[in-house]
Amino acid sequence: MAHSRCPHCQVRLKIQDERLHSKVRCPKCSEPFVCKPETVTPTRATARRRPPPKPNSLPIVLACLALLLCGAIWFFYPDPPAPTSTQDSIAVLPPKPASAPPQIAAREHPAMKRVRFFSQSLSARNFESLARQLDLPSWYKAKNPGDSRVYQLLPGDEIRAWEESLFLEISKNPFILQFVQDSFFDVFYLETDEAPLRIEVRINSNPDIRWIFDFLQDGGDWRIAKLDIIPPQAKPVAEAKEPEAKPKESKIYVEDDIGGRIFRGKIVAVDIVQDTSPEDLAILNPLLDSALQDGGLESRVAKKDLIPWENKPIPLLLNRLVELPLDGSEDRLMEVAAIDGLLQALTHRISTLPMRALGTGGKEGLVERQNEVIGSWFTWWKVWGKRWEGWKKEANFPPPPRRRGGKGRNSQ
Repeated sequence: MAHSRCPHCQVRLKIQDERLHSKVRCPKCSEPFVCKPETVTPTRATARRRPPPKPNSLPIVLACLALLLCGAIWFFYPDPPAPTSTQDSIAVLPPKPASAPPQIAAREHPAMKRVRFFSQSLSARNFESLARQLDLPSWYKAKNPGDSRVYQLLPGDEIRAWEESLFLEISKNPFILQFVQDSFFDVFYLETDEAPLRIEVRINSNPDIRWIFDFLQDGGDWRIAKLDIIPPQAKPVAEAKEPEAKPKESKIYVEDDIGGRIFRGKIVAVDIVQDTSPEDLAILNPLLDSALQDGGLESRVAKKDLIPWENKPIPLLLNRLVELPLDGSEDRLMEVAAIDGLLQALTHRISTLPMRALGTGGKEGLVERQNEVIGSWFTWWKVWGKRWEGWKKEANFPPPPRRRGGKGRNSQ
């Protein structure tokens, strides 16, 4: 076991020999670095404390014998011949110092084979293969910290039920599903005293998530003993300011065939009944003008003449409601009430025009009552406009009177 020092936070770490010269991540500051063995040089204080070496005569004797041997060789053997050219000479280089053995990168560590099989087993939902990648006793102990029983001695049916629940929990975890569907971005060693081997993995789609695997060695192989998923730290949320109160807007909600709209101030006109011809419109519009007059014989006659037209005048009256500006005045509300009364006479439908307390609530109250009438009639027309015959049966329509001929105003 060697020691190394993190260059970022200067914390001293214990490093296994096989991880020297490999890329690891500091457990304190989470910064990656290449771990190198720490060199310890003796200080002056420790140098002073060392006792002086005892004199030893053996090296002197050996040196003298070596000198005598070299002299004898030089005396009895002649000098070697000088080389004839520079090409014939052979340069003898000094031997290179022995370098440290190459270390295994975290990505290529044999334990990473279990991580890849772990991902493939989950992708194929092969729980039998998944069980071979995990050190199940460690997972059982982590999931049941209060249980002192030994996993291997549990009843077989209890083991099978617990394993099935564990595998389903793993396969439904959204973070693990993201891990299974992606590839590795980076792999680091992490130093820890809790597990023999800890490796951190990050994926391409979200490099901010940390996947930390703890491994236990099983003979010559490794098993995944623990998996910690550390999501990215959430950024501090700025204190939200309370939104300023906006003035209340007058809204009219009217459903249509598309699924509903909200109109402010004015509603888009509705379509007239499909078989209404221009000649019919030339007759109906003057009749509507007469029927909406304030009382009188002419108004009652025109209302009676409109009844045989059944549903054709209704879209024209609805569009007149649209054309009335929503100014909230009492005069305008009386015009709405007149159209509402004519619609009741033509449809045999009783509406509840909120005319109560007409002078209270101010302009906003008047606009609200005006909107209630418009919204009520448009909602009713959406439901019954295309099923007029069914509405007549439900509303018990009386037999229509005979339609009078002629155009324009009608007299009794």
